[in-house]
Amino acid sequence: MASETLDVLVFGILRERAGQDALRVQLPYGATVKELKAAVAEQHAAVAEGLAYCRVAVDGDYVRDDDVLKPSAEVALIPPVAGGAPASESVRLQTQPIDEAEVRAWIAADRAGGNCVFTGSVRDGHLGRQVSHLHYEVYPDMAQKILTKIAAQACREFALHKAVIVHRHGRLDVGDVAVAVAASAPHRAETFAAVAWMMDRIKADAPIWKHEFYRDGSAEWVRCRHGAIQSEVHA
Repeated sequence: MASETLDVLVFGILRERAGQDALRVQLPYGATVKELKAAVAEQHAAVAEGLAYCRVAVDGDYVRDDDVLKPSAEVALIPPVAGGAPASESVRLQTQPIDEAEVRAWIAADRAGGNCVFTGSVRDGHLGRQVSHLHYEVYPDMAQKILTKIAAQACREFALHKAVIVHRHGRLDVGDVAVAVAASAPHRAETFAAVAWMMDRIKADAPIWKHEFYRDGSAEWVRCRHGAIQSEVHA
């Protein structure tokens, strides 16, 4: 049977286990996503554990197990996710500090009676362990696309005037703002609900991974969903 060679992008804990940014996989032409996962498990034992909890993205969109892989597509294995330049007027991924005043200015509108800004900061402890700093890893093109969809859907579902999402990546120290999510609408209730909904969607779907470093010299990829890959602790 004819076959093809596919380079599959990996991130976060998968990249760490593989020791490389992409896995070369041999597949029959017309293979499904499910067959891809099986081939990865067989040909790359280091990442086999936990593949059942990974999602697959093709050209920046999540796909189902029964979907057939397209030739010459960019394929990525997405482990469970935590949480530059502007890609749209409402979404930004960046390494520099988040300017909260700028975020407030983006959502300002004369017709908006409610303006809500949420910021998430790096705390100094997690599950009884003292945090030194974090490192956020991101799949940039896909993250831009997913975050833009989240902001657009929030505008539709909550009748917002504006939705803004800003997420940092790279190293962040304790006290740094990692994410800002903001919304404006005629009344406050819609903005509270929209900001909470957007944060839940970011944590569930955005390909952004959190690597947590502790003061005792150890580090861990943080799990963000029940049943996710077991995080590794290493010195």
